[in-house]
Amino acid sequence: MTIANNTGVNTATIGRFLYLMDREADQITLVNNLYTAPNLVTGGWQSAAVYVNDTNLGSFKTISNNNWDIRNMSSGTSGGIFYVFSYWSNMEGYKSPSEWAAYSETGTEFFERVTLSANAAPGANSAAARSATAAKGVLFDRYGVRRPATNIAIGAVEI
Repeated sequence: MTIANNTGVNTATIGRFLYLMDREADQITLVNNLYTAPNLVTGGWQSAAVYVNDTNLGSFKTISNNNWDIRNMSSGTSGGIFYVFSYWSNMEGYKSPSEWAAYSETGTEFFERVTLSANAAPGANSAAARSATAAKGVLFDRYGVRRPATNIAIGAVEI
């Protein structure tokens, strides 16, 4: 599965960009995404930029060039904005950006505040606008129907 080139905007205090529950998932590519959640507070309600219900990131092929705009961490998460643990237990599963970067599946990730324009484009000087890498496009939906070549296509997921 490839999750690429998406912009996720969350104005709530809870939520996540990706919630991986199934340990049977394999070879997930997570690249060139922007998740801005300026009000999100990690630590409660399983809130995290990425929540992985496993002891590691072995379900992923690569995680790179994503921009995570998370501004509020609960004191119990020790700066963690990601959650990687075999079950929801406590703050132990929260991972800081440096702990996230230590996983072999992760490449270059960005952690900065992002201002979006009226059409949801990131500011030209942000890493989200200038640091993406080439990724195979998602041209067909899950039913084999060609996605539109013009306008904005939302929620691109390739399985």
